Amino acid sequence: MGLGFTAEFAFVALGLNYTLASHMSVFLYTAPVFAALGLHFLVPGEQLDRRQWWGIALAFVGMVIAMAPTTDHANAAAIVLGDVLGLLAGLSWAATTLVLRRSSLSEAPAEQALCYQLSVAALLLMPAAIWAGDVGTMQVSRLALASLSFQALVISFGALLLWFSLLRRYWASQLGVFSFLSPVFGVLFGAVLLNEPLTANFMIGGGVILSGIVLVTR
Repeated sequence: MGLGFTAEFAFVALGLNYTLASHMSVFLYTAPVFAALGLHFLVPGEQLDRRQWWGIALAFVGMVIAMAPTTDHANAAAIVLGDVLGLLAGLSWAATTLVLRRSSLSEAPAEQALCYQLSVAALLLMPAAIWAGDVGTMQVSRLALASLSFQALVISFGALLLWFSLLRRYWASQLGVFSFLSPVFGVLFGAVLLNEPLTANFMIGGGVILSGIVLVTR
């Protein structure tokens, strides 16, 4: 659980050096598709039906379209690299879901699973940040502290605690239908707040990905 969580955030952080935030939000949330695929083979009662297999195929086609190199952006090659790292982040997130459903953690308190994730991530990511020189170049500001507090308390603690609590009560494939709203907001905020460009192939591919996710998880 801890290694999957650590890998997810590491891939997100590395990927954002290359790709756009809107791209990362879409590719990170391919996790429900990867999770549904793994649950089909590993967890009794969560097998995919024909409609869901079509959804996975649709999501794959969408990924190919969205990641297709484009001449509309000067750093097209770097963006593709960042998109791949986003996919790896989604795969890592899906792996933590599989571990939770396949182990005794499925019956453990949600706080325990969250503690495993945050503890291992802190032990591994802080030395990595120091080794990479990121700690020495940090600039402490009100905005930085507010962002870190939001990420730590609301996202890494509050939202994940709620997620693990829900996973103990509902099928992971059913819960995934709500997570597909996140990339929609990610694309919207990326364009409005960060002035990120939206290429035609990314918009089409992203729409196809979301359609596939809905088919898999609804």
